[in-house]
Order: sequence, then C-alpha cells, then structure tokens
Amino acid sequence: MDKELFEEIKQHLNEKLPKFSDNEYVAFPKQDYELVKIEKENFHPLPNNIPDKKITFIDGGNSSLLEAPNFSLQLIRVAAVTYKNKKRLTIERKDVYCLVNSEKQEDNILFKAKIFQDKDKIFQKDEFTFNSMDQTIKKGNHRARIDEINNIIRKFLELEFATLQTDKTDVIVLDNSLQSSITGEQEYFNNLYQKAKQNNTIISGLTKTTHMMTNNGNSVAALLQDIGEDTWFYYPLVHSKTTSHQADIAFLKLHEKAQHVFRFEIYKEQNELINDVIALLKQQSHDPVFFGYPYGLIQADAFARITNKEKEYVLTKFLARFGNDFQKLKKYMTAIDAHSILDSIG
Repeated sequence: MDKELFEEIKQHLNEKLPKFSDNEYVAFPKQDYELVKIEKENFHPLPNNIPDKKITFIDGGNSSLLEAPNFSLQLIRVAAVTYKNKKRLTIERKDVYCLVNSEKQEDNILFKAKIFQDKDKIFQKDEFTFNSMDQTIKKGNHRARIDEINNIIRKFLELEFATLQTDKTDVIVLDNSLQSSITGEQEYFNNLYQKAKQNNTIISGLTKTTHMMTNNGNSVAALLQDIGEDTWFYYPLVHSKTTSHQADIAFLKLHEKAQHVFRFEIYKEQNELINDVIALLKQQSHDPVFFGYPYGLIQADAFARITNKEKEYVLTKFLARFGNDFQKLKKYMTAIDAHSILDSIG
C-alpha cells in the first residue's frame, strides 16, 4: 500500500515542480527592490587572490531553563571566531541570562525582557519591551509566544557582539541575512554599519537555508545549481532600495563537491569588496565534513551551542539557589510541560 502511495506522490510532485524558463526574477516586491533577470552572464568564477585580512564569524545559541505561558528564562550565548590565513586567532564568547515576563498594560499584553550579565558587562541595553501582538513577531492571528522573545534578543545580541568586533577584524560574517524584519532590529544594524565604516570593516552574512523563490515559483537555489557548473558566485540578484535591507545578494557554490549553494549578502555600501569576502570564504570551504560551507561558521556554531549537559548543570545550580520558592513557579510551568511527560512514557 505504501509503495503505491509513494509512487503516486512522486509522480504528482514531478508534475507539479515548476519548469525553468528564460524569464526568471527573484520574487521580491518591486517597490523595495530593483529586480535583475537571472541569466548566465551573472555567474562569476570564484576569486583566487586571497586578501591578507582577518575574518570573524558570529553566531549565537540559546536554551530554555524555565518556561511557562507568562514567563521564560533562557541562557543565551554569542560567539565570535576569528581567522587569518586559515589559522584560528581568537575565540570570544559571552553568556547572559534573559528573563521575559508578561505584563498587562491597558488592553495590551506586553512582554518585558531583562538581560542579566556578569560584572564584565558588554551589552549596553538590558531591558526590552515588546507588544505581544506586534505584527513583526506574532504568529498569524495569534499573539507571539513568550519563549520566542529570547530568540529575538539573541539576534539583537549577535548584532551588538558583531559591532564590538569591528575594531578587531577586517571582515565580519553573520550566520544570517542582513535584513531587518523585527521591531527594534534596524537600530542594531544601523549601529553595526556605522561602526564598520569607521573601522573599515566589511559586513556580510551567509544563510544555511533559503526559501527564496522566483516569479515563476521556482527555487532560486535549485535554479542556479541547475544552470551553474563547478564553483561560482552569482551576482547580482537584486538591488535593495529599502533601509530595512541595506544589502546586495549573491549565491555561492564554494567547492566543486558541494551539495549546497548558499545565499550571501554584503552591506551594499561595501559591494565593491565582494571579491575579497568571497575569496576568504572559499579559503574556508574545503573541509570534507561540509564541503562548500565555511569552516569558521561551523566553529562559531559549535562555540555558541548550549548542550543539554550544560543546560542541566546550570538549571541544577539555579534550582539549588531558588530552594523551596521553586514550588511557586511549578504551577505555572505545568501549563506547558504535559507533552514532555507523554514523550517520556514508554
């Protein structure tokens, strides 16, 4: 039975996959972007001249410690890994705790977030307020979940951490795009770009996954893989006209054995330096663990990741400090932990 169903699904999928045409553009809004037709002339060979520059990769991670519908405590970590000539020079990490509480204000439910840092305080802003029905964070018609606020704070801290690196390095690569999509995020990008220009530091971003489609419903990544050969970078795709996305976009295939191509962005006021950044990324992309993906980002992810063992250790220390008062929290936490109990049965 399954065999017949799978065959039917396969045939249906093959029929529904869009056919490539000679009139493909990225499906971005024309009021915000100048669209560029996808064509072979925009494929370029990867640059061979490796600049004598330091390159820093930024990533972040977070893990939930205590969670209820009306509060969330998470450990957030940001990491920066710097290389020069493929040699790792430095690793910098910073851990903070983020406590988010709900608060009623007139007819609104607000989420108030507070960052708790050690005595080596590096993040300037430590209190944040979000409207739970903010269009940039809510889910459809439903208010945002309180635990999602920690993900937003982590993104903000990654950008601030990157800003702090601009006087220590020549190139910064974020594990993300350079598009601002959340209320308050643009301020962090503006600060990053300002400091980068002062220190002559190039700002870029590379994303592991992309859902970018063309005007005909094709996957941009799949289309470029089908057209391109060996190694290449494809540029330009679009030219941004909006302040919320001050970047030029390219796609990269950084190794001939790579199974993936990646969306790459560079701060548009620095786009004349795109070859320098791509050359440095190419230099980092020969590891057989993940051909075509910069090793510096693998390392930044590893140093930013919070393991279950770390989480359990931190939580044990916290609960020991909280003592009998923890019982006050448990009645709130039972609203969301029933599923985990079912998962543990059997």
